[in-house]
Amino acid sequence: LALDVSHNLLFSSSADGYINVYDPFSFKLKNSIAPHDNWIFSLCHSSNLLFSGSSDHTIGIYDMKDLKTVGIFKHKDQVRALNTSNPGSPFKFIVSGSYDKTVKLWDYNSFKCEISLDAKFEVFGANIFNNYYVVSGDEIGNIKVWDIRYPQDPYCTFIGHSGCIYSFVSTNKFLFSSSSDTSIGVWY
Repeated sequence: LALDVSHNLLFSSSADGYINVYDPFSFKLKNSIAPHDNWIFSLCHSSNLLFSGSSDHTIGIYDMKDLKTVGIFKHKDQVRALNTSNPGSPFKFIVSGSYDKTVKLWDYNSFKCEISLDAKFEVFGANIFNNYYVVSGDEIGNIKVWDIRYPQDPYCTFIGHSGCIYSFVSTNKFLFSSSSDTSIGVWY
């Protein structure tokens, strides 16, 4: 269901709660763990930590050297989206989006939720851009942008998709979104 690559390792997740680790050159299975009871929808990493978001309402945190669990974050419903702040960012956050209609920023050094944003709808995609902006995509096609320095309300909302928004990428000038409505949105 999800892929991530780091330190010459390829990580994959599945519907049975497993994370498999492969050599990305030989494609040989190197390790496998079953940290969740159900679907793992998202994987991401930062430094030597791997994160997994699952339908069991949790985010697992693992040391990439041995895949030992070093922490767990909890939502009230399925975790659909995970991303980490940029390596040069002044913040060491993981952003998560959930069916519990929240986007949360977790400090992965202290293992605490620092900011919880009310997205109003089930969240399918979430990311952090330019160190201070969190972007989320919801079940009805809205894209919300928050400035985490002033997180009370969204900084702006983009409306244009007619289906769930699953992922985002950005350049210095544009934000791109992908949706179940089979379109790619371009936002300036």
